[in-house]
Amino acid sequence: PQRVSGLLVHRAGDLFVVFDGGPVGPDYQPGHAHCDTLSYEVSWKGGRLISDTGVFHYRESPERTYARSTAAHNTVRLDSRDQSEVWKSFRVGRRAGIIFLESREEHGCTIFHAAHDGYERFGKGLIHERCMVLRGDAWLVVIDFIHGSGRHLVENMVHFAPDIALKRDGHGVAILAESGRCSLQPAGGENVRVFETECYPAFGVSVLRKTIVQHAMAELPLTTSYTLQFGNSARNVTVRKTQEGLEIREGDVPVVAIISRL
Repeated sequence: PQRVSGLLVHRAGDLFVVFDGGPVGPDYQPGHAHCDTLSYEVSWKGGRLISDTGVFHYRESPERTYARSTAAHNTVRLDSRDQSEVWKSFRVGRRAGIIFLESREEHGCTIFHAAHDGYERFGKGLIHERCMVLRGDAWLVVIDFIHGSGRHLVENMVHFAPDIALKRDGHGVAILAESGRCSLQPAGGENVRVFETECYPAFGVSVLRKTIVQHAMAELPLTTSYTLQFGNSARNVTVRKTQEGLEIREGDVPVVAIISRL
């Protein structure tokens, strides 16, 4: 159940989203844990759009190491380090702990909001807080609050299913699926890189897929975001800073305000 797994689900029209705001596994047996805290997956029009990396096999290998890493999931990595301490095939040490998790409906939007403390083992106050705002099956906005101090490399990964093509489109990226066209638009001035990585859609099967990384060497605290729009929507969805936090707009119309809980 949700209260144990931390998995939050959004279903609306053509869109299906799963958000992982739970622990990496049971404390008494965390050996199958991956660094997937605050990651998510998206299916659209019955096909996978944004997906998990999967599992290649259980032997100690580069594939096993990658599949368990933060870089292999749709979440934030700090300073090229993992959220949780994983090594060998099944070893797990210090792991990301969930600080809070909530789901709510507000102004016609579904909001998933959570935070974890996995990076605090590298520095006091290094917290990743993520808020996902979904408007039916039209769009979703991912907002990441990176708390802490000092200068850090912040990388935000988005991995696509193997049959999805990507095309640079100005500052953003056009997402080309068999069922239609979507788009990803970063809100800030972060660099966006598109490249190929491995994924494992079945045990022992390795294929290439497209990955987007939004990255910046920045002073913390930092707030970063991106918007995914589904289909040929002409809605101009933007994220603006306010005195209290952030405001998401469609054109000039405010939709919902988002404030960090930490």
